[in-house]
Amino acid sequence: MTGGPMQPPMTVVRAVQLVWVLVVAAAVITIVSVVFDHDLVATWGDHGVSADDTRVPPTFAPVAIVLFVVVAALMLVLMALFRDGHDWARHSLGAGVVLVVIATVSVVRTGPPTLFVVLALVTMALEIALLVCLYAPSTNAFFARRGTRADVEI
Repeated sequence: MTGGPMQPPMTVVRAVQLVWVLVVAAAVITIVSVVFDHDLVATWGDHGVSADDTRVPPTFAPVAIVLFVVVAALMLVLMALFRDGHDWARHSLGAGVVLVVIATVSVVRTGPPTLFVVLALVTMALEIALLVCLYAPSTNAFFARRGTRADVEI
């Protein structure tokens, strides 16, 4: 084989960067969910509750924390495999991002506090940008060439 290692296109580099940005954004949203848990419960959890209800009010903090840890770990592992040139990881990452977009749309439709709507819309824009990078023509061409070479460095 001639030449040096095959350099990835900017779309591959940007995809890796966007995964990191999304993980940080998800951490911020998780922290905001914990801090403003009472507001979320007031928005989502008080429908049909009488004044003499003795049940323990719900909390979304544990769910948000576990969801963040699981999804962030999955995305980071898939991102590492994508960065190492595994095309199947690109498709798995894309499928995961599509599921996160669907979940984000679902959350926005429930009428959360305004802060959460703004954060959801910002992350959704980042998720769409990631999908564009994952399936850009230059990324597709890179993985098509990658299948024939073993000296890729990202």
